[in-house]
Amino acid sequence: MATTRPNPDDASRLASASSPPGDIDPALGQWLEHAEPLAWRQSAGLRWVQASRGHIEQSMLLPGVMLDPEGRPGAGAMAVLADSTLGMAAASSATVHRGAVTVSLSIDFPARLDPSRSLKAVGTGRLTDNDTIFATGEMSGEDGRLLCTASLHGLIVDSVRDTGWGSRSDGRAAASQSEPAAPSESQVSESGDGVRLSLTVPAAWSNGWGNLHGGAVAFLAERSIARMIRRAAGPGRREQYMHFSIDYLRPIPADGRPIVSEARIVHAGVSVTHVHAQVRRADGRIAARCRAAARWHFRPGP
Repeated sequence: MATTRPNPDDASRLASASSPPGDIDPALGQWLEHAEPLAWRQSAGLRWVQASRGHIEQSMLLPGVMLDPEGRPGAGAMAVLADSTLGMAAASSATVHRGAVTVSLSIDFPARLDPSRSLKAVGTGRLTDNDTIFATGEMSGEDGRLLCTASLHGLIVDSVRDTGWGSRSDGRAAASQSEPAAPSESQVSESGDGVRLSLTVPAAWSNGWGNLHGGAVAFLAERSIARMIRRAAGPGRREQYMHFSIDYLRPIPADGRPIVSEARIVHAGVSVTHVHAQVRRADGRIAARCRAAARWHFRPGP
């Protein structure tokens, strides 16, 4: 999941404000202010729109690294926005705000993703039995057109140390200007039906627990998926995502060591291709598993 600091229109003023704006419940605003590290929110281009208990609205000005070669937001960018918005919508419904971790995230795409740098998400969530959180939401483009729907399941925890997800860190200052703002690919290998990427991820992409943010992990998984799908598409065709989902198995420490994102084609049909992917930590253990389905469209001629 993710966590945040309130950010309506005056982003620069609110980024340094010690208290939330007056139209947000003070207790909720205090929790939101420490929910997600500011460095992550800045790297992902996340901004607050509205917030109330169980309901979060955010906008996202996509950094270039989250756009595909044609300038469209990829499924990974949608996962970043969905994980942040839906996770906080669900966690904010708890009477006493605590930490939260995402267990699974699922996104369906009823529309084609056109070139766009600006997105908006609305999430509604609630706390269910046994400290389980659930949320649903929608994401739209700058023209208001619905691009995808999403659902999230997670857990509210008193201490993520008890769940094996690390311990909360208060040292969450914004990243230094000398630090890279995007992951770098150090190795790429391709086989007949698979792609394997070795990636180094900046510390700014951490979630404040000392691990990579859930949205960041989804984005890294989709990187190998997208490369696999585009390779399978061949010339003259482009992909349209139909579905993307991710299950989180264990955390990835934000320690600067390379991680691996690998994808393989499960079925390549005439119109739809199914791809499975996994993200491995530096120690080789699988941290997340993903599934994606995409259909083809022929690109218009010159």
